[in-house]
Amino acid sequence: MWNDHPVLYRGKYYAVSGSGNNKRRRSLSTTKLDMARSRLADLIAGSRKAPSLINEIFELYREHKEDSRDRLRYKWKVLEPYFGHLRPDQVSRKVCLAYREARQVGNGTIIRELGVLRAALRWHDPNTPAVFEFPASPPPRHRHLSREEVTKLIDACEQPHVRLYIVLALCTGARKGALLDLTWDRVDFDNELIDLGVGEGNKGRATVPINRTALETLKEARKGTLSNHVIEYQGKALKDIKRGFQTAVKAAGLKDVYPHALRHTAAVWMAEDGVPMSEIAQFLGHSSTRVTEKVYARYTPNYLRKAATSLELGAIAPFFRGDTGERNLRKPKVSMARVTGLEPAASAVTGTRERVHMRKSVSIEFNRHPFRTILK
Repeated sequence: MWNDHPVLYRGKYYAVSGSGNNKRRRSLSTTKLDMARSRLADLIAGSRKAPSLINEIFELYREHKEDSRDRLRYKWKVLEPYFGHLRPDQVSRKVCLAYREARQVGNGTIIRELGVLRAALRWHDPNTPAVFEFPASPPPRHRHLSREEVTKLIDACEQPHVRLYIVLALCTGARKGALLDLTWDRVDFDNELIDLGVGEGNKGRATVPINRTALETLKEARKGTLSNHVIEYQGKALKDIKRGFQTAVKAAGLKDVYPHALRHTAAVWMAEDGVPMSEIAQFLGHSSTRVTEKVYARYTPNYLRKAATSLELGAIAPFFRGDTGERNLRKPKVSMARVTGLEPAASAVTGTRERVHMRKSVSIEFNRHPFRTILK
């Protein structure tokens, strides 16, 4: 429940509810106290009306997301026991932490599941009062397959739908969810294009050209289709491809290969072939090339080579040009004065001995210099 008095924060008034770690602020979009009090009163009056329960909101969200309906049903089976009976305003950091402890799964899984729930609540109300607590993101997995490994993987596939998934994943660079949601009406054989639909949240999807490999594979799959989904099993859409995919991975004798690795593989192959980062970003559905460059620029030909070349020292360091420096070594006193600005103490008796000793020590150090051997 919202507090009765607006709070001034950084020059604007806010409505505040809760306390401690569960404290929430909602902007009243005004700098005037009278206006803030009026808007807060309206907010409190509206919050006293019983809001929809999350299970009702999620059902409406599933109906709205026609292309993802089956996959969202699978996600909701996991989320419903913990969140279905709650109102959006009852979702707090404490509730999210309890969910994480109860699920006993990896951080990546928790992030994806809570991300789906947050997307549904934000679709229902862009200013939803729900407060989420996400765990730290797991370290990224950068596994990609060589062309030889891909050949082994495809040859090891005994199930046609798994083989079709692998070919499309590599030829389109699409995410697993986009391919499992793909229906035949979004495959344009005439113009050789695939519309991968609309992703959830910030997961962009693209419309990509169909290359020759994908085109021949799709035409063959179309002949025996039993449903509207491109990737199907026994006439039904798939909720996941993980089990069949891992069976093929094991049969191929590969390790640490997961469905998303195929998307990563497609991007790496494009980068290695010199495809511009902007084009790769569009193909993958990235909203910005910054993400693409951060992950895949390292795989491009001559990556950072120009930067390394600009730091060559041959133009400024004599010993990188093969100069032994004998001229300076013959006059150590002059060299020291030039470098330090200090005249060394002279000795009629030991001067020659010091000069010889200095020449030997400098020559030894130069001969031990690591770059001398490298640059020969």
